[in-house]
Amino acid sequence: SRLAKFIKKFETIVDKINKANEILLKGEPKNWSKDHKGYAGYKPQAVIDAVNEADITWSLELLETTERASGRTNKTGQAIVDVLTKVRITIDNANVIRAVDAVASHPILDDYGDAMKSAQTDAMKKAFAHFSIGNRAYHGLLTEQKVDKKTYQAKNKADFENGVDPLLEGEHVTGVEDIF
Repeated sequence: SRLAKFIKKFETIVDKINKANEILLKGEPKNWSKDHKGYAGYKPQAVIDAVNEADITWSLELLETTERASGRTNKTGQAIVDVLTKVRITIDNANVIRAVDAVASHPILDDYGDAMKSAQTDAMKKAFAHFSIGNRAYHGLLTEQKVDKKTYQAKNKADFENGVDPLLEGEHVTGVEDIF
């Protein structure tokens, strides 16, 4: 039946997502990095390599790149501008398609291109996390990432005062079953 075929396709995708997460887990802690705010997460290339090694068919679309005032200043008192990037990751395995949009920002410190690349890779990792790929980082399971909410808010006070929390924008899923 059509339902049985759909269930089989779904199970295949879930198996591949689980394989990608196993690959990431086996690579720990060498595949970790810290973002511009000091939080541990997976290196973008490690996530991409795990997705590819797990044989997940995916595509990336850059939807938008803009600049915004961050409300912060650097050590010399100059205003810091963030690059805000929106991407779409689409997973298309066995004709079961799901697209997720994600947004991330990164401050322009020295080079616009580096800031845009960092924002784009952060957004990619967030989008993959909506599929539960690399979700250990978002669940705080990387040992270096254990930060309580008050510490996080204090460290990022200017963002919160401006109503922005770029690391937590978008919906969050708890398990693979919630995504399709």
